[in-house]
Amino acid sequence: MSTAEEAKNDGGKKPEGSNIKTGQGSSHATLDNSAKAEPKDRVEQVREILFGAQREEYDRRFGDLEELIAKSVSDINSETTRKINALRNDYDKRLARLEELLISNMSELSNDTSTKIEIVNNKLEAVCSEKVDKAAVSKLLEQILSISRELDVSAVDDARYDR
Repeated sequence: MSTAEEAKNDGGKKPEGSNIKTGQGSSHATLDNSAKAEPKDRVEQVREILFGAQREEYDRRFGDLEELIAKSVSDINSETTRKINALRNDYDKRLARLEELLISNMSELSNDTSTKIEIVNNKLEAVCSEKVDKAAVSKLLEQILSISRELDVSAVDDARYDR
């Protein structure tokens, strides 16, 4: 095969650094500076001729895979960030609602306690203004004890719910 035919079959490409000369009328190619060329350079030239197109195809495929992986990682990062932000917002709303409920319950408990204290104070004032009777004082003390127990029970219940 002549050099022109080889160039035609090779797509007109010559490996870099190769200087192929042909003699006029001769069908054999001789390497220019073949005595000076290193064996390592010649091996590289042969590799490029034999495997160059295949290597370029693999390089292109690896590049495509790298782009696909980078896009996938970016998409996963975006999706994860979006989901984490959604969870954070949901838990912030839930925490705010729990705070509102706690404040409301504490307010109700405070109002109930204040009301019961007022009732006891009014009864004490009524007893003090009336004639002191042992039976009435005993009954009043029982009512105070009962209210005190109710407050203790409600405080224990509230402590359970606060945990």
